[in-house]
Amino acid sequence: MKNFFLFYLVLVIFVRCSDTKNPVKPEGNGIEFYFLNDTTLTLQEALEKDMKSLTTQSTPWLTSDDISIYDFSTHFIYLKGDKEKYIPELKNHNDESLVPFVLKTKNQPVFVGALYTRDIAFVPNCPAIGGLIAFAEMFPKDVIHLSHFLPRDQRHNDPRNNQVIKDALIESSIFHGGITLTLDSVAVTENSDTSTVSYTFTYENNDMDDLYVLDPNLTTTSVFQCFSSGIIFRDSTWNTIIPTYQDGCFLDFPFDFNSGWFVKVGAHEKLSRTVRSRGYPYIPAGHYRCDFYMTCVFRIELPQRYYEGGRYWLGYLESNQKEFSF
Repeated sequence: MKNFFLFYLVLVIFVRCSDTKNPVKPEGNGIEFYFLNDTTLTLQEALEKDMKSLTTQSTPWLTSDDISIYDFSTHFIYLKGDKEKYIPELKNHNDESLVPFVLKTKNQPVFVGALYTRDIAFVPNCPAIGGLIAFAEMFPKDVIHLSHFLPRDQRHNDPRNNQVIKDALIESSIFHGGITLTLDSVAVTENSDTSTVSYTFTYENNDMDDLYVLDPNLTTTSVFQCFSSGIIFRDSTWNTIIPTYQDGCFLDFPFDFNSGWFVKVGAHEKLSRTVRSRGYPYIPAGHYRCDFYMTCVFRIELPQRYYEGGRYWLGYLESNQKEFSF
């Protein structure tokens, strides 16, 4: 009789725990993406609530177990299969184009993000993932991007760079350091109605993999400028005050992958290059803040992505700020 009572007590506790709307999951390694229980909430409503008050569905729609590589330099996520296997159809959610989700580590919320359900003309004020929509098709079939567009003075608060996320990625063995882009020097080598600007930059491979990166030495200037902004001259408040080098890209978008444009940079190694860009207007003497960005987004599918011990790197990077007086 005593044994039966103990069995009954354990059974009751189990049933009650199983019947809760948000059962407490055992803590595990990695990251997990959850949709909200209340599928009528808009993204803005979710962002305005206390994050810990948001109840999530019991099963995540994406976890570290689904990810092969998380590039922390760009927050590109390489899945273990085509994204169609992991991005759900969201017919039962609100029709706001942006479905809120919560990213968790060890069952604790880190931030509220959004999944695009269709193309929209504005950018959400939180981390977001493009689902199976048109602009996401610029990426390979197994790659999604956790993007977040922040003003420069707010980027130190980017929730994607939270240390607990980085630790979780390392613990689940999917963390990859990616690439750092450093602007080393800027010079005006010709200043007239059509000026020439020379700049030197350095790739630093922070990854465990050897990575192939775009090499201006292996392309023409006109090709490289399709992927780089060229030097942007700004004032003290980050307003652009000299028009960016613009000559019109002759390549059709989305750009076709050309392996001849890439050079391999070994893991934890650096590579410096100098670019000369002709096509700026006259540049007045003064003090500037300079930077540039580079994008490398090709549909390099998995069978092409690895070559001779290296991996073709994909992503979007902005350089550091470099003070320049002329």
